[in-house]
Amino acid sequence: MSIQITTGIGSLVALGFSVGDLTTLWSLARKVGNWMSAASGDENLLKILDQDELDILRRRGLIDIDRFNKIWGSTMALLGPSGIPVMYKGEDAEKSLDRFGRFTAVMVCTVAALDAFALEAVVKTVVKKALVELLRASEYGEDILASQCQDRINAWRSAARVRGLKARAEQIRLDLLRRDGIVDGLMPIGDSPLIVDFLVWLLTGSSDVYTTPSSDVAGVGKCLSELGIDILSVEGMGTASLDTPCKLVYSLGALYRMSEKSTSSHVRNKLARDASTTVSLISPEESLTKFPVDIDTANRCRGAWSAGQEAANSVGHAINVPPKGRSYYGEDLKFVFFDQGSPPARAQSGIQALASAHGFFINNELLRGLEITFQHESLDTLKWLMGQTIESIRTENQVWNPKFKDICKINAFTVFQAFFMGYYYAILLKFVDTSTLQVQTVDGSWGFRDAVFLTNMRTLYLSSVKAAVPGIRILRREDLLGILATLLFSKTTILTRTKRIEYSRDSWCLGIIGKRALVVRSLLKPCRTIREVASFILLDVDTSGIPTDSNGIIRPGVEENWQRMFYFQTGEEDNRTLGAIKGKDDEDVTFHIEADWEGNPETMLLAVRYCGRRITTINPGLADRTFCDVMVRPVTEPSSQTEFDSVDMTAHEFLSGHPIPTRHLDKPVIIWVSGRPRLQYLAAHLASGFCLLRLESNCLQTAIEDYKGVAKSTRGSKPVVIIKGDGPKCCADILDWVPEDVDKKVDQHNASAVVHGKAGNLLGDSSDDEVQ
Repeated sequence: MSIQITTGIGSLVALGFSVGDLTTLWSLARKVGNWMSAASGDENLLKILDQDELDILRRRGLIDIDRFNKIWGSTMALLGPSGIPVMYKGEDAEKSLDRFGRFTAVMVCTVAALDAFALEAVVKTVVKKALVELLRASEYGEDILASQCQDRINAWRSAARVRGLKARAEQIRLDLLRRDGIVDGLMPIGDSPLIVDFLVWLLTGSSDVYTTPSSDVAGVGKCLSELGIDILSVEGMGTASLDTPCKLVYSLGALYRMSEKSTSSHVRNKLARDASTTVSLISPEESLTKFPVDIDTANRCRGAWSAGQEAANSVGHAINVPPKGRSYYGEDLKFVFFDQGSPPARAQSGIQALASAHGFFINNELLRGLEITFQHESLDTLKWLMGQTIESIRTENQVWNPKFKDICKINAFTVFQAFFMGYYYAILLKFVDTSTLQVQTVDGSWGFRDAVFLTNMRTLYLSSVKAAVPGIRILRREDLLGILATLLFSKTTILTRTKRIEYSRDSWCLGIIGKRALVVRSLLKPCRTIREVASFILLDVDTSGIPTDSNGIIRPGVEENWQRMFYFQTGEEDNRTLGAIKGKDDEDVTFHIEADWEGNPETMLLAVRYCGRRITTINPGLADRTFCDVMVRPVTEPSSQTEFDSVDMTAHEFLSGHPIPTRHLDKPVIIWVSGRPRLQYLAAHLASGFCLLRLESNCLQTAIEDYKGVAKSTRGSKPVVIIKGDGPKCCADILDWVPEDVDKKVDQHNASAVVHGKAGNLLGDSSDDEVQ
């Protein structure tokens, strides 16, 4: 009841949210700020400052607050109770969302608009400087703001996501880009005074007209005018001028047109911006056509991107699973990339060098694609391209240097960039579910004449030094998350293991949250197969209910190990007073993200419930690892045998706390969980480490036979437990595993890594923290 009264979202319970979900949301709202504390947090801030919102927003008629609440208070986009993004409309949303005051509404609009045009660090700088200017009348305003600013920004950003303002701002920016109305890329921090000056004029000024040479200021103004600041209109962006009390006039002198894209002043302006390129998931080959290049080069970029995509089809991938009798428990998941292309034919030395340095593998498909793309380029140009992605080189001959003027080589680099960005996106997007995005675009942290991402791929991930065995590449899931965050929402984070005392070997990264959120599938959706465990979900709805550290990194906390120990007491009676849990035969457990309140609240756990009753908490990183380790490869012709000499255990018995039967060590124990993927996932994790465990994929007989030999080798000291999964309904495929010939190479790689002291870690151990 207290949650309902305090937050005004009690109606979310009627929509299927549990009290535990709401408790986590509200606790995080108080700790770091989210949409639930947007209005109440602003009220508290104004009280501390002893200020009225009219003292801060001194321009009268700035916003029609009734209209704003009517438009933006009737939709609500957030993660639903099942972990799937849901859009609530009408009465459901209106009952759950607070009514905003003028100050909160204006700040939510402002942060939504700024997020569309600048990186998070720049947004924080702009908002803080603008608020300092607005609060000059307050004696201790700046000191108070220093302690409150980040929480307030978190709350405004979260509210903008939930109510749809952020999605609308992104769509406005995308429309402006398509019309060549603004400059591509993101606003550099050096231009923050321009936007601060504009915001102060808009919120407190008395003049009617403001003129700007910045397309970013004009774009932000355009967003504000459509999000709720009705008194503002923008002139000079190709739209009709409106008769409004405030007018933002954009000087066309700052905007390059297609015919002027090669002029030096416009190129310098472009290079000064934070690199960011919008990639359409529907037509990604158009991504580089907005760069300041001529029409012929733009057409070559389209072809190069498509050629890179085609070459990417020669790269296979799967999860690295251990050999029989071994486990990788406690290690991060590793992705195996393997060459499934045709053997390389003879190729020009320059082409061979580019493929070797930037490709996952040198095969005929990659070489032919590069040869067709660069058939008219000289060997000198190809050698120059090789020098652009070497981190140690810093000369005036580098493409990123504004003083470099060789247009032919700049065009060649742009085509080179298009080829390999198409190649990388095609390979890596296979892992990502983007189906729920409201706007089907992603923003990569790379841009015109920018070689940083290509350099990182070459030196950090694809260096020949890291390729211990030809034909395979192995990347940890942490590494893959860092690469994807760079490609999908401009979060340039390099994740490395730390050697700090508080670092746990089990705290591998499970997601990254920035302007969007990229999380492993097991946090939100059921995982039936290894392929599903190895996938990610990209979200553009509010994810403020997921705990993160200050860098937006999601890591797991410490699970309730005592509960796992209980399940495997040998033959003892249940001494707890839980009683049997009653539920339907086909009812699955539910997973709920919560903070590790007893440990580090910046880490998360999955709380497991069955029929509304709390069972335990688990570390999804460890559970993912176990799931991949114990699943049996599917067979082509599953056995029809249905009766086995075994000891059966029902899901109800398992969840009610009955110990696993261990009196008959010569017989396998079969836990029947068919049709309930989350229960299958949970049972595999809870049973790991205390028995000889196998998870059936499509043939129970195969799973039993698979571990008979291992059971004999242990001389009956451990029970054999088989989890009966989805059987024929399971979509597990032999392609989820690496081919046998590749498996042998993986074993060679692991052996070589151990010899060299790297233990399979491509980057090696590092004492550095996350690098922003």
